[in-house]
Amino acid sequence: MLGEKQWFAEPDDSVGSWLLLVLETPSQEEETYISGWQVGLANTQNILQFESMEIGSPMRETELLSALLDELRPHRRSDLTIITPTEHTLHLLRSRLLVSPITSATLRGFDHLSTAKLVEQYFMIQIDADDHFLSSDLPNSDQPLQSTCSLGDLDVAEHQAAVEQLWGIFIQLGPLVPRRLLIGSPL
Repeated sequence: MLGEKQWFAEPDDSVGSWLLLVLETPSQEEETYISGWQVGLANTQNILQFESMEIGSPMRETELLSALLDELRPHRRSDLTIITPTEHTLHLLRSRLLVSPITSATLRGFDHLSTAKLVEQYFMIQIDADDHFLSSDLPNSDQPLQSTCSLGDLDVAEHQAAVEQLWGIFIQLGPLVPRRLLIGSPL
């Protein structure tokens, strides 16, 4: 069909199909806030681009959210799907944008897909938003991936590990579920 997204056919390793989004939260704070984010532009062959940002104080969360929106903005309405570990990731982002002073925040123009939702629906593995995303239930998943993570003072390669793990899990799941589901739901 004309205009239909081709997720797992005819790969072009120079064009992105997905934006992989992982949010970081402090591990032991009373108030929940987003302390960092990681975004990877990817396709079935590799991760083409990686960006991340981390803050040390909730006072700078608005700056962090603005930078994330700036990172997402060029990809709006370009048939990219935002892939998150769980639905909780998107709920957390929306709730923090709602209470921020940012007036032009929008997630419209993207589709969204939660890998945890695919796992629950098609593999009958229940995943709690607060629990680890996946453990060794899938091959090549050495460590669990959380809906949010606390990464501390890690270098870029370690930051990118969460996005790479999300990409690897999604690549494993993709061929095993109906193709129409890989498009996600409009935001």
